[in-house]
Amino acid sequence: MSGEEILVILAGLCLVVLLAQGIILWQTARIVRGLSRRIEARSRKLEDDVRDLTANMHEITENLKPLSELSEDLGANVEEISELAQQRSQDFDAFADQILKVGRDQAAKIDYVVTDTVQKFEQTTEVIQRDILRPAREISAIVKGLRTGLNYLFSKKNPPDEAKPAEEELFI
Repeated sequence: MSGEEILVILAGLCLVVLLAQGIILWQTARIVRGLSRRIEARSRKLEDDVRDLTANMHEITENLKPLSELSEDLGANVEEISELAQQRSQDFDAFADQILKVGRDQAAKIDYVVTDTVQKFEQTTEVIQRDILRPAREISAIVKGLRTGLNYLFSKKNPPDEAKPAEEELFI
């Protein structure tokens, strides 16, 4: 075989290889184009889904904004109520302490007044017994003694010993 024949065979072989490469390249381009179309379709579908999801998320976010504001207001109100309750509790404790102090003071005053009144009553009772009842008994005994003496003088009878009261015996 001559160099020309080898060259023709090699050129033919190159042509077949080139033709096979062209067919493979054309098939690859067709497959890549199909894949590209499917990827593009899925990408569009994915974009639509992402847009819908973003719109839904935006709508949810917009719907949650009033809840967020309400939650903030509620938190502020709960904090304010807590502070107010604590302040009222402190005020009530101070009021209760004041009432207890006033009650103790009043109880002490009442105790003093009652004790003082009882002492004055006892002193008055002693004065009455000492200054009024004893002299009244003594006067009564003197009057009885005089009456008995006068009765004895004017009646000229001796009174029986049994009839004498115990007070007259002591007085005479």
